[in-house]
Amino acid sequence: MHGSAPFLLVGPFGTGKTRTLIEFLRRLVAHRKPGPLAARVLVCSPSNSSVDKYVTALQELLGPEQMLRIQAPHRSTVLGPMAKYSHQDPMSATGAYALPEESALLKMVVVVSTTRSAAQLVNAGVPKGHFTHIVVDEAAQLMEAEALLPISLAGPHTAVIMAGDPQQLGPSTFSKVDSVHGLHCSVMERLLNMPAYLSIPSAARACCKLTKNYRSHPQLVKVLSRLSYGGRLEAHAPTAKVNALQDWGKAGTDRAFPMLFVSLEGGSEEREGDSPSWFNRQEAHVLQELVVDLMRACEAKGLAQEEVGIITPYFKQSQKLRVLLRHKGLSRVRVGSTEEFHGHEVKALFISTVRTSVANLDLDEHFDAGFVGNPKRFNTALSRAVALVVVVGDLNVLTHSAEWRDMLSVCREHKCFVARQAPPLPGVPAPLPAPPAPPAAPGAQGQGQGADARGVAA
Repeated sequence: MHGSAPFLLVGPFGTGKTRTLIEFLRRLVAHRKPGPLAARVLVCSPSNSSVDKYVTALQELLGPEQMLRIQAPHRSTVLGPMAKYSHQDPMSATGAYALPEESALLKMVVVVSTTRSAAQLVNAGVPKGHFTHIVVDEAAQLMEAEALLPISLAGPHTAVIMAGDPQQLGPSTFSKVDSVHGLHCSVMERLLNMPAYLSIPSAARACCKLTKNYRSHPQLVKVLSRLSYGGRLEAHAPTAKVNALQDWGKAGTDRAFPMLFVSLEGGSEEREGDSPSWFNRQEAHVLQELVVDLMRACEAKGLAQEEVGIITPYFKQSQKLRVLLRHKGLSRVRVGSTEEFHGHEVKALFISTVRTSVANLDLDEHFDAGFVGNPKRFNTALSRAVALVVVVGDLNVLTHSAEWRDMLSVCREHKCFVARQAPPLPGVPAPLPAPPAPPAAPGAQGQGQGADARGVAA
């Protein structure tokens, strides 16, 4: 691999790309031989939580004089195993984190850092080529400029390994100019579309694609594999793990099927004052009821609140949901955006799509928000789930998106589609019931009776 093109490890959700990298590093360190050609490794990932996994995995092989965890200077005190691998400036009155002396730094076998903190190594004058291996995890999430911070330390003989999933959410950009100029495309996704990674046999030497999923229910894997991965994924998660929530009644639908769609009719999206964020109180109340019902059925069987997650694209909806859950003693249920859940998994996933107005979909497209028309956000959100996905949303809005139409079709096929009227809000009059239908004309066959216009059983 020395002197070759970057090696790309393409790992869809639940295929174990981080575990694969950890095992590679463990073997590299275990078989390291002293000398000028001995392995020296830089490991980077976008978030602190993801890079800490590498320190935890390698601590039994390396002591503090062999492995360094670079911290941001302003970070508050680090506790646990990370503390002994982090270096604090002895001259700082506040105990700020800093790099050790150059002599100690260059003796490190493994240096672990977020991609942004890797800039400290560049500023410290670490020479190009000092590291024999540079590993960048979650590279498909990074803007190219951020990925280049660690990669800029590569020399002619440095092996660069990047791992990620280009079919999930990529770099977050906040301007249409960024998209026009390609800044929304990660360096990993760009490389995968280059001839060297598309041709055979060169692609076999420069790229490996993992296909066995060890996280999610086979039916979830089947849907997402068809929509985002060309049908290449194989389900290998333990049966007991993916069937762990079948004690829940699931609104009277098939308990063995891991998806449920609740079509909420008559709900309304709202904003407060001049806030740009949206919320939907009816959806929030329905989600609260569903989560309470799930916990009542499965908590005694071992389901912890931390294993339940709610994804919603808008901050205001997250706030409303947290308040409602807190009132029910469920404050440890995780609530956040798709971006906040990226890289994590939960046994039960609930999704609040919020939108009830097709007219506002253009706003979501402009600000890169919402679930409609964004296949990567759809894929990233649903792939967080292990055993169950429950979606509460407006059918008329979601059917504007091909991936949602596909999921809705699957839910209907397995009779896991429920239509219900939005609950009345405090202080808001409940909608009047529809007037009775006029008597049918003699001889009429009652066309359309017994089902609504969208084919949902009455």
